[in-house]
Amino acid sequence: SGNLASLGTAGSVTVSFVWGTSPGSYPNETAGVAKTVREKFYFDLGGLDPSTTYYYLAKAVGDGTSYGVEMSFTTSTPPSAVTNDATNVTANSARLRGELASLGTTSSVMVSFVYGTSPGSYPNETAATAVTTASTFFFDLSGLTPGIAYYYKAKVVGDDGTPVYGAEKTFTPGGGTPSVTGVAAEKGSPGNELTVMISGSNLSGIISVDFGPGITVKEIWLVSDSEITARIVIDSKAEFGARDVSVTTTGGTDTKTGGFTVARPPSVWHSWWMYLVAIVGGLLVLTMIVYFAAWVVRRLVR
Repeated sequence: SGNLASLGTAGSVTVSFVWGTSPGSYPNETAGVAKTVREKFYFDLGGLDPSTTYYYLAKAVGDGTSYGVEMSFTTSTPPSAVTNDATNVTANSARLRGELASLGTTSSVMVSFVYGTSPGSYPNETAATAVTTASTFFFDLSGLTPGIAYYYKAKVVGDDGTPVYGAEKTFTPGGGTPSVTGVAAEKGSPGNELTVMISGSNLSGIISVDFGPGITVKEIWLVSDSEITARIVIDSKAEFGARDVSVTTTGGTDTKTGGFTVARPPSVWHSWWMYLVAIVGGLLVLTMIVYFAAWVVRRLVR
């Protein structure tokens, strides 16, 4: 802003501002405005760089040219946003994650996420939350469509109302082809009921797990996109040997060949033989103890 203190001998004066980023150097000039009376004037300058000091003079042109004294201002530092990878991705939900890396020169910001199903297009926005310190933030998104890629950005708005965005990230709820890389526990015997951990990738959107005939899957839990848990029961007459473990999700099916084994239980005759050996061994030891005690007694009597 400036003040046209006098028109001098001119009936009309054109006022403007010259400005730049170095003291005493003004390579830029705003549009001129004609004035016929003494009054204050201003110009709204946009497109400036953040965290930068600008120097400017008021300028008046009538029957000559006059300048005001040099003034300066420093633009504010905007907040800084980072978009992190989504976690807890299931067939129809995901946790969007972001980070407020810096508040800049503002004391409080509003954080949210914008998202959509096309790169660079974000018609939807999550609820905004006020944040006063640099920290991470997240939003649990639900009602998603399996197999459809979603694109999103972290959004931060400071005191001046100008939004700042993190980089674009993407995820697909339950849409990737699953890959089974490991199974634990690796074996069980007929009649057992046990919990099996299955690891891999793209396991979200889990539909079923199959261990082959004679093994019933009672429950399945999705731990993360890379791990699921299955509660199984092995039939008492299940066929022995290695089993393939197949996992089916909304993205397809993958099989871990020989990932689980139905093991033969210890033989009953083998168990009785071990008991018999233990009993006979115990009797032999007891006999030796009695014999030694009798020998000691005889020696003492003599």
